[in-house]
Parts: sequence; C-alpha cells; structure tokens
Amino acid sequence: MMDNVADAYDGRIYAGFGDSGLSFGGPAPGNLYVLDPTAGTWTQLASAADSHQAPGHGIINGKLYIAGGWASDGTEDPKLEIYDVAGNTWTTGAADPAPYAGAGSAVLEGKLYLVGGCGASTCGTTDASVYDPATDTWSQIAAYPESIAWTSCAGIEGKLYCAGGTDNNSDNDRQAYVYDPSTNAWSALPDMPVPLWGAAYAGANGMLVISSGVTTGSTLTNQGVAYDPQSDTWSTLPNADTATYRGAGALGFYKLGGTPGGLIPSAVVEHLPGYAVDPSARVPWLAESTTQLSLRPYQRVTVTVTLDTSASQITQPGTYNAELVFGSGTPYALPSVPVRLTVNPPA
Repeated sequence: MMDNVADAYDGRIYAGFGDSGLSFGGPAPGNLYVLDPTAGTWTQLASAADSHQAPGHGIINGKLYIAGGWASDGTEDPKLEIYDVAGNTWTTGAADPAPYAGAGSAVLEGKLYLVGGCGASTCGTTDASVYDPATDTWSQIAAYPESIAWTSCAGIEGKLYCAGGTDNNSDNDRQAYVYDPSTNAWSALPDMPVPLWGAAYAGANGMLVISSGVTTGSTLTNQGVAYDPQSDTWSTLPNADTATYRGAGALGFYKLGGTPGGLIPSAVVEHLPGYAVDPSARVPWLAESTTQLSLRPYQRVTVTVTLDTSASQITQPGTYNAELVFGSGTPYALPSVPVRLTVNPPA
C-alpha cells in the first residue's frame, strides 16, 4: 500500500486504506488490517465504505477515525468514517467541511487534528482543523504559518507539533512549528536537520519521530530524525532499511508501506525498537499531582498518585496495570514506575 494509514492501539497496529496498485494508481477499497507484533500475524477486519487515499487518521478511546483523503474519482472525500475496535464495526460522523488528502494528522487531548493537505490537482494549504468526537463537530484552528502538504505531526504534552512537508511552490521544507490550543496560535521551532515530505511519522517517547520521505533535490531518502520538545532539539534516528515515501508510521516505531519510487506500492513493514511510549496516553483510573517539574541538583520532590476505581475503564474486578513514564531534559534515562490497581468483587 501507499497513501495508507497506520495507528497503534493496545499493542497492535491497525493499517490499511490508500492505493494498492491493483487498478494502476486507483485507490483500494476501504480495507483495514491489524498486525499482532507478538504473533507476527496480520488479520483482515471489517472494511469501510469508502477508499480514502491519504486520509487523516487517529485512534481516540478505542475508535479509529478516518477523515478526508482522495475518493475513487480523485476528488476529496468529506466522509468521516469511524471504526470501533471492540465491535469490529464502522459508523460515520459529521462530514469534514473542508476535506483534504495528504494532510498531517495527530491526536491531541481526545481530538483529531488535520494540518495542510492536497486538493484534486494541487498540494499545499494553510488550512488546519480539529474534530471533537465528544460533540461530533469540526472547527477551524489558526492557519498554519505556511502553505503545506504531506507534513509530519504529533500531539505531545498538550501541544501539536508539525514539521517538514511540501507544496506546489517549493521542493521541500525544513521548517517546524508548534500549536498551542489554549492560545490558538502557532510558534516556530528549530529547523529540521534535513527536509522531508511524505515521511512516516508518529509521536513516541515524548518526541515527534519521522523516517524516510523525499528530501533535497526531490531525492528519496531513508534518513530519520526526532524532535524533543523538552530540549527543543533535533536528533537523528537510525536509517530505515528501505527508502520510501507516502507510507505510514505508527507508535512502536513502525514504518509501513509507501512507495520506493514510480508510484509502485510497497508491502514492507519495518520496526525501530525502543519507541513505544505514547506521549498522549492517559490512564483513566490514574492521576498524578503534576506532570512536569524542575529539579535542582540533589533536590527531591514527591509526586502524589491517585487511583480511581470509579473510572469508566474499571468495569470488572481484577488487576489493572499501568506505568508512569518519565522524560528528562538530561541525557540520562529514567526508569519507569509500575502501578498496579487491584479491584475486589463486591461482597
């Protein structure tokens, strides 16, 4: 597949849509598959109604949202299709009033954000929007600082980070920006080490991780980079085994499909271990007294952890496990702290 989607949920990778190459560049049906990395097996799931080539996407509360993308006739598809992981069923939500293909997409605080994208014949727009599943509504947010498509985005610690991309007026882009929902404003970040568009990307380990794509001189590359908001710096990732673009990335860090050139879709799946922590993940029954603090050398601070058995996720007696994961502005790794909640049955 190329122009496909991939999202991680509960230790599995949900992927599909896009262009299978079966009809010489035409979009594939709305096929969806799930990868069990432990078993090393793929399973086909229920199919969506539309094909959605290069749509926006994200998983929120156990549901996969597929928004926009190119329809089978090459126009932008406004339909929002929603897959329920538990029920293996599809429904629809409010139509996207301004659909695009090739938009950067990310989940932030329970909402799906889409940035930039392509129309039927041109790529690049400053449009950015957000879908709220709680109200089933779309809203425009502040315009992106430049016309863009095929950008890479991630929701991290309450903010939306986007980098790279391209439009019809420029070869590729190294610029990066952060969006703060509380102020509805974008701010500039340090430029990427290399320009990339059409890359595989995800939010992982508190960073925006990006791999492969098209770089300077319209050259395909297997290079990877990561942006760390804590240190406000870019670093390099190990090179991917294959150079592709217009593929998909998922927490893990997984890189799926795309094309190595000539618009010929690839079935290759690659995994870069060590990038499995979702920076936006929240455990409904677990709360901390603070999520960010500064320490002087040798200083100690106590963080109070609260467990809530009335949370919606706690429906049965049993043992519930989670982890507190710590990032740091230092070069030293910090160990995670396991948390176990035991819920006894009623008398």
